[in-house]
Amino acid sequence: MRLLGRFRRGDATIEFLILFPIFIGALFLAIAFAMAALARAEVSVAARAGARIAAIDCGQGTAAWASDAQAAAVDELQQGGLHLAAEVANPTQAGDWYVGTYCSSFGQAGGVAAVQVQYAALNLFPQFGSLFGGTGGAGAWSLNEVASFPTE
Repeated sequence: MRLLGRFRRGDATIEFLILFPIFIGALFLAIAFAMAALARAEVSVAARAGARIAAIDCGQGTAAWASDAQAAAVDELQQGGLHLAAEVANPTQAGDWYVGTYCSSFGQAGGVAAVQVQYAALNLFPQFGSLFGGTGGAGAWSLNEVASFPTE
């Protein structure tokens, strides 16, 4: 009569070889998910920072309100650790970005100032490009965030 566990020495190795690639895939997917969440949060923070500056400067009639708002948004993107490659109107390559501004009542309180920030984030898994509202692309997906505040 044989003992059940005695002649099964290779089972643990086979189970390890089957489960190890699944574990590594899940680990990389978690890293990609964390990178996407960070990029989405940084784009949102940059849009709000730019919109705050635009609301104050536009409401007070500052001539350089748009460039000040754009600079504030770009500074937030850089401080957030995002790689900024080139400013383009419709970012599709990883690292491309765009900041647009709008003010409804220059030099007056009671209007609305808005800032739109677009950023093409690196997409490690193109099949998951629609996560966080991004649009799928080859190696990058575009994030778009608009923030607005009343002018002061």
